[in-house]
Parts: sequence; structure tokens; C-alpha cells
Amino acid sequence: SYLIEIYRSKFESDAIFGKSNTLIAETEVKTTNDNRIDLVITSDDFVICVENKIWAQRDNPFDDYFNYIESIKGDRNAFYIILSMGGSEDPEGSKKQFKVIFYSEFIEKIKEKIGMYLINCNRKYLSVLTDWFQYLENKGGLMSNFSEEERAFFQKNDDKISKLIDS
Repeated sequence: SYLIEIYRSKFESDAIFGKSNTLIAETEVKTTNDNRIDLVITSDDFVICVENKIWAQRDNPFDDYFNYIESIKGDRNAFYIILSMGGSEDPEGSKKQFKVIFYSEFIEKIKEKIGMYLINCNRKYLSVLTDWFQYLENKGGLMSNFSEEERAFFQKNDDKISKLIDS
């Protein structure tokens, strides 16, 4: 829901995401052209397509992602997000429906709302989350500020990091 809040405020959207209590989050969703979308969140009212760009260039088959989501959304609203460490607000080579949300924005929103999470959280994940926040903040939230060794680590562990973020 934090991504939704950022989307609505950043893009001055009056988009209705609905108040469904049922959300289904799926990772590595396969399109009809055998490409994989990092994260698809569905409810009765909407579908959100999220492509996570920690390190890789934004050269994904965004047209295929868009066409796949359009084919499954039915009468639900669809939203397209690139979650990125940095770079341009305009996704290169992609449909204009994709909107860029930066990790720095996402982290700030999580920090705003973390109080409720602290009450019921699994402490094992809390330490990972706070370490991750601190590290990204020390780096300014931009991949260009990382050393070659740090970039290699994130690139090598991109799938693991994405799964940890999604859980």
C-alpha cells in the first residue's frame, strides 16, 4: 500500500485502488512471450505491475509487460511502476504508462509508517530492514554512489534482495 500512496501523491493521481482486503502478490510472473514481471499485485479492483530496477538498465520488454497486464486486468484499473535506485523519471523505451518511484521515496514512506509494523513484526526481518535503510541512506539512495564491489553485490543478489523486500 505504500507504493500506492506514493503513486497517488507523486503523480497527483485520483486513481481509485479500491478498499479490497484481498491482495495477491506474485513474483516473476510469466508473460505470454515468456518474459518475467518482477511483481504483480492484484485485488478485486486493480492490478499493479512493478519492475524492480536495483542495478540493471531499464531495457526490459516493457511493451510486453504492459500488453500482458492489459490482457489479464479485465475491468480492473491497472498501474505500472518502475521501482528504481536512480536515473530518469522517464522510463526509456517503455510505455508512458510506467511511472518511476525511487527507492529513496519508498524508504521515506516506510519510515513514516513503520510504527504499526514494529508492534507485530518478526524481529529477524526488522534488523535486515533497518540495516538496508541505513546502507541506502549512507549511499544517498543512488546506485551511482556505490563502489564497483557494492554494485557487483547488488547485481549478483538482485533476486534475493527483491524476494526479501517483497516478504
